[in-house]
Amino acid sequence: MLEDEIRILDILPYGGAGSQAPIQCQVRVVRLTDTPFYDVLSYRWGNPECTRRIQVDDQLSFVTDNLYAALLRLRREDEKRTIWIDQLCIDQLNMEEKVVQIRLMRQIYSNCSQCFIWMDEINDGISQADAESVLDVLSWMANSNLPVPLCLTSTSTFQGPIQALRSIAVDDHQWWERIWTVQEAILPSDKVFLWGPLQLPWDTLTRCARVWTSNGLPAELNKLVSRSHTPDLTDIIERTVGWLLCNVIWIDGAHKGQEEPVQIFMKWRGRKASEPRDKIFGLLGLLPSTMELRYTDQCDYNTPTEQVYCAFMLDMILDDKGLLPLAVQERLTLDKGSDNLPAWVSHMDDREMPNQVGRFYRRWGYDSYDVCAGQRLHKRALTNEVQAAKPHSPMRTLGVTGVAVDTIALIGAKLLAPQDTNKMAGTLRSWMDMASKYHKTLVSGSLGDAFKKVFYKVLVNDRVRNGEEWVVRSPKRRDLNHISEFVRTGEDTISDLGAWDQYVCNQTFFITKNGMMGMGHLETEVGDEVWVFDGGKMPFTIRKRDCGGSNDFDFVGCCYAYGIMDGEAYKRNQSALAGPGGPRRTIRLH
Repeated sequence: MLEDEIRILDILPYGGAGSQAPIQCQVRVVRLTDTPFYDVLSYRWGNPECTRRIQVDDQLSFVTDNLYAALLRLRREDEKRTIWIDQLCIDQLNMEEKVVQIRLMRQIYSNCSQCFIWMDEINDGISQADAESVLDVLSWMANSNLPVPLCLTSTSTFQGPIQALRSIAVDDHQWWERIWTVQEAILPSDKVFLWGPLQLPWDTLTRCARVWTSNGLPAELNKLVSRSHTPDLTDIIERTVGWLLCNVIWIDGAHKGQEEPVQIFMKWRGRKASEPRDKIFGLLGLLPSTMELRYTDQCDYNTPTEQVYCAFMLDMILDDKGLLPLAVQERLTLDKGSDNLPAWVSHMDDREMPNQVGRFYRRWGYDSYDVCAGQRLHKRALTNEVQAAKPHSPMRTLGVTGVAVDTIALIGAKLLAPQDTNKMAGTLRSWMDMASKYHKTLVSGSLGDAFKKVFYKVLVNDRVRNGEEWVVRSPKRRDLNHISEFVRTGEDTISDLGAWDQYVCNQTFFITKNGMMGMGHLETEVGDEVWVFDGGKMPFTIRKRDCGGSNDFDFVGCCYAYGIMDGEAYKRNQSALAGPGGPRRTIRLH
C-alpha cells in the first residue's frame, strides 16, 4: 500500500439469513486523500486465544470473541456498513505496515464519519432493564426537560442501575485502561457508545459533564448520596459518575486541541498496552501536527523499548524548548526497579507508582518560576550528545548546560503520603529544628523570625495553591500564620488546597552547605548537587557518578531551592557564564 492508503471493511448485510448468520465482509484499499466515507470501531481486543470465524473476501479469518460480538451488533439487515477496524484492516504480522499505519492514525480517526465505542455485551448478572435505566439517568441529567427516571425513587430501585453503570465505568472496564483507546476517543468528532443492544451518544456525556461541573449532581441524585445509611451506594455514585465525567472532560478538552505534548503524556502515561512500545506509538496521533519527532520517527517495532522511551523524551524536550519534561518526570523508585531506563526518562510502567509528587502539582507550579533567568535551552548540547552515541547503540545520556549552585549537606526525615496530620507536623518540626541548628553554625545563617519565614515558604515552595493545585499567589502574612499554626499543632489549612500532604509529602527536605533550604526528589541524598540548567524554570538535583568522567552525573529530580527561583544564580553574573558553584558547563545526565 502507498503511504496514504488504508484498508476499510465492508460488513455485508445479513438479509433473510437472520442476525446470527455467519459474518461476511469485504476489504478494499482507499486513499485518505480521496476522503472516503467510513466509520471506525474502538474496543478492547479481549483474549487473543479466544477467537471466532468470519469470512473476509471469501477467505476464512479469525477475530477475537469481543470483536465478533461487536460485528454482530454493527451489522445491518439490508445494507452494508463500511468501517475501519485495526484487527482486520492492518496486517498484524507485518511490523513495517503497522508502523506506517500508526503514522496515519490521526487522519484515520479524525476523518471518520463516526466512532463506535464498544463496551461489550451487558455483563451476566446485570439485567438489560437496569442498563437501560442508568442510560435514562444520564440522558435526563443531560436534559432536565426529560422526566425524572423512576429508578431514582429510592436507594433500592437505584442499586441495580448504578451497578450496571459500574460494570462499564473507568475503574472496572478495560476499555478505559488501554493506551490505544485514548486517541480513538479523542480524535473523532462524533462518537457513540455501544453496550450490547443499547446506544448512548457521546454528546450526552458531554452535557452531563457540563451539568456536573456547573451545578454538581442533580438534586434527586444528591438525595441518594446524602442518605447516611447507604455509604456504599454513596461511594459508588460519587466515584463511578464523578470519575466517568472527569474522563469525559479530559477527552473533550483534548479533542479541542487544548493540550501540550507534555500534558498529554502526563495524563495518559499509565494506560496499558500488550506491546510496551505502544505506550508511545499509541499517543502519536494526539500530538500537534507541528511537533517534530526527530528521534521517535526513527523508531519502529524492532527498536528496543527503552530506546523508544528515550527518543520520545528527547523529542518532548526539544518541542518544549525547555526542561519541563524533566520537571514532571515520573519514575519507579530504585527499590521498585528501573526498567533499564536512564533516570531522566519517565517510566511508562502501568503499575502504580507510589510516593510521587502530585502529577500536576509540578506542572501547574513550574511556569511561576524562572530559575534560569530566561536562558534558552542549549539544544546543541542535547543533540551533540545523541550524535556522539555509537551507531546502533541506545541513547542513554542527556546533554545539558548549566551551573552548579551548591551541595546538599543535610536531609530531613522522609514524609510519605498518606500521613496523619499530627505525625506530619511533628516531622516538619524536626526539619525546622535541624535547619535552625545548622543555620546557627553559619556566619551568614538566618535566625529567629527571618529563619522561620524562609522555612515556612520552603514548605509550600513559596506558592499557595487552590483545590486544583493551580498557583494562586505567593504566601502572604496570613498564609505564613496558617503554615506556622500547622507546624506547631497539626491543624489549619492554606487556601482551599485542603490536604497538606500535597505540599510536603513524597519529597525530601534538604539544606545545602551554604544554608540554602529546599524540597527535592524523594531519592535525594546528602552529597547531591543542586544545579540550574539552561531552559529549566526550576532547579534540579544530580549525583556524581562513581564511574565516569568529571562531567558525568546521575539525574535525581526536580527541586525547589529558596533564594534562586527567580534567576539569582545566573543574574549574579550577567554574562550567564558562571554561577556560585563555578563556571557554566555542559554535563551528561545518565
